[in-house]
Amino acid sequence: MTLPGERKKLALVTTTINVPVCLEEYARAYRESSYAGDLAVVVVADLKTPPEVGDYVRGLEWGKAEVHYLDLAAQAKLGHAFPLIDRLIPWNTIQRRNIGYLRAVQAGCDGIITIDDDNYNSSDDFFAHHATVGCELDLPSMLGRDGWANCCDVLESDRGPFVPRGWPAGEVGDAGTGEWGERTGRVAVNAGLWLGDPDIDAVTRLANPVDVSGFRVGVPRRFTSALGTWCPFNSQNTAFLAETLPAMYLFVMGAEYRGNKVGRYDDIWMSYVLRTIVDHLGDLIVYGDPLVRQDRNEHDLLNDLSQELPGMILQRRFLEVLRGSTFTGANYAECASELAAHLRSELVTSAQPGPERNFWEGIVTGMEQWLELCSQIK
Repeated sequence: MTLPGERKKLALVTTTINVPVCLEEYARAYRESSYAGDLAVVVVADLKTPPEVGDYVRGLEWGKAEVHYLDLAAQAKLGHAFPLIDRLIPWNTIQRRNIGYLRAVQAGCDGIITIDDDNYNSSDDFFAHHATVGCELDLPSMLGRDGWANCCDVLESDRGPFVPRGWPAGEVGDAGTGEWGERTGRVAVNAGLWLGDPDIDAVTRLANPVDVSGFRVGVPRRFTSALGTWCPFNSQNTAFLAETLPAMYLFVMGAEYRGNKVGRYDDIWMSYVLRTIVDHLGDLIVYGDPLVRQDRNEHDLLNDLSQELPGMILQRRFLEVLRGSTFTGANYAECASELAAHLRSELVTSAQPGPERNFWEGIVTGMEQWLELCSQIK
């Protein structure tokens, strides 16, 4: 199957502390794809990554794709050239993936596909689906309700309706209206969905674990949402235009709030930042194909829950401020800079001194440093 919008060059980016056997499927998918463009494969190591991973990744049959394995030495070299990397992105964090995004831009990629190392390709043409970033498309538009649309409403599961990780807890219901419109626009993000164990929060995994078998009958397999109608996406099985990079910062987490470390909202808050700007610029976030199967790495669900709870509390204010943002910028870099200033004013400067203000200071400072770093990368 050939889809429109093939880019000149895509990147496939992941981090791993395992031998990423999932990449065998992506190597085969690229060799067999109808996507005719170039590909850069970027794998970012961390301190816990086994030493044999570099040879494993380079030894896969990637065809004409170029392979960038960023071992510790390569990352140290980048950190020397761009000192903000070491200031901004700690070791032993999933946020090392930010470095993979930067390398993809250095490699001249037009679009960046980001996956987790437990995502296994289940699509008929993975790269062709994601190659639609940057393309003008006419798409069904999920109307949702109360300003929210649930992208998971199109998936068939053994437990009925569910919502994605990062859904604003307690604010809106979890079901869609079942009503659709139409929208035309340029695809800034293509957020693929999941089979098997989907990307849901720890509360759902503990109380009502879900297994996804595919799309529900009669629903669109690719869709967007109405203007101003939001839904989070994540950093697994997601493609985005390289020009959106200033707004695609995976927030560094780990600060404490109310006695727990905040985590598992790095990509979620990234998605909400981007959605705020996408609405201003008139681009689209698309959900649906391609599907991957998540064979989830081992997790301590109670630990996941302890990290998610403070994020659920803090997110309410974060979304309130994002919803109130306005822009004059004409591109993602300009708008992300305006948004960082707005967040500093509304979340930091106006807050009472204390833990919450300290938390937002770290979040906004990280966003400001990311913007400076993106401006340095050529």
